[in-house]
Amino acid sequence: YALSFFLPSIIGTYGALGPVQIGLLTSVPWIFSALGALLLPRLATNSDRPRLIATATMVGIVAGSTLGAVGGPVLGLVGFCLAAFNFFALQPILFTYPATRLSGAALAGGIAFVNTVGLFGGFLGPYVMGFMEDVTGSKLSGLWFIVAMCVIGATPTRFLKRGAEDPTKASLGAH
Repeated sequence: YALSFFLPSIIGTYGALGPVQIGLLTSVPWIFSALGALLLPRLATNSDRPRLIATATMVGIVAGSTLGAVGGPVLGLVGFCLAAFNFFALQPILFTYPATRLSGAALAGGIAFVNTVGLFGGFLGPYVMGFMEDVTGSKLSGLWFIVAMCVIGATPTRFLKRGAEDPTKASLGAH
């Protein structure tokens, strides 16, 4: 959410751009986010791939956000595209973990927990971005907070473990 809210103002620092130009440039990373959400989760087909993809996407978010913070207009936009591609590829993969380890009410609680953590980040991120901008006067300073949180988040993704996937569990839970 922080990137969603602050990307237009970050792109606005790239030069003398009008509102339509800023809007069009702001849409480019979200096109890449749709591609990421469509392409990468399809590769998470066995027990090892989701963990590898989750770790790789976290690294991609770190790399993209860092490039966005230091890259200037063209490289910065490329960085934001990379970060958005990876962020929206990561989300569906993370939601599969509770389903492989839990069932019934515990599954509902596990999915709710994953969602709550994500929503908390969505609530906290824009506040921190705004605070960092107010303190430093730079629209990019809050990106370093995002980079730090993603570095911290990338570490445990390497250790995610899926449960025994029982194909009958999904059909039983649907009844």
